[in-house]
Amino acid sequence: MNQALTNGMTEKMLLTAGHQSSQCGISPGTYVDNGEKRYRWAKISDASASVGMVALRFNTAATDHFVLSAGKHLKSAYVDGQGGATNDREIYLYGCSALTNTIPFEGGQFVVYSGVGGGYSYRVNRIEAGYTGCLITKVYLEEPIVVGLSTTTYARLQSNPYYGLVRTAWTYTGKVMGVFTDDVTASGWQLIQTKGIAMVLTSGIVSAGRQIVPCAVLSGRVRRLSTTTAQSAQVIGRAMMAGYSAYCQAFIDVDID
Repeated sequence: MNQALTNGMTEKMLLTAGHQSSQCGISPGTYVDNGEKRYRWAKISDASASVGMVALRFNTAATDHFVLSAGKHLKSAYVDGQGGATNDREIYLYGCSALTNTIPFEGGQFVVYSGVGGGYSYRVNRIEAGYTGCLITKVYLEEPIVVGLSTTTYARLQSNPYYGLVRTAWTYTGKVMGVFTDDVTASGWQLIQTKGIAMVLTSGIVSAGRQIVPCAVLSGRVRRLSTTTAQSAQVIGRAMMAGYSAYCQAFIDVDID
């Protein structure tokens, strides 16, 4: 992900500004790092969350992916010489009028899962929607295509993992992406902390040095790893000190990024 904030806003400015209603011209996943802490710019889909809660990404979101059909969206992309060939970094998609919001896919992946070129995925740099009468969408990749695509290729656009985060109880399908740095009262954008010392909200007593995982019962809260914790639980950091009571604020060394 890019570290430079292209609109000139700094980490301090964004943290001071807090939760924003607009994207501020910054791509989701863009990070800032001061050497001690790391933050990433994220789209928050939740309408209510508190600072210190953990932000999760769910693959069931409507903006998660866009399936590209063989012989339809990718028709003639290779034979017409309009992207999709070996070493190309551009792909023309046809008939994608339903792809009205391209922001979720900036910094995401173009995944080829079947047909010619299958087994490869490429990071999406940017997307031009509505190219030529809203019938052609142009996708720009960060790396060249290894195996040229054809009209038998099936692919999908996979969204940026930092788009569409929510505060909810952890489940097997959710992945913690960071910690909220500001209260959320409506969907919008903010920096989430992914590395360094952070304040979190607990669901029980934690001990110094214990591994910390998201709570499977209370939305947005964390708990210590124990013998009863599901093996698939994601460890997001370690507690910094002991003595916290249940349902309070705690400080942990976050290590998600």
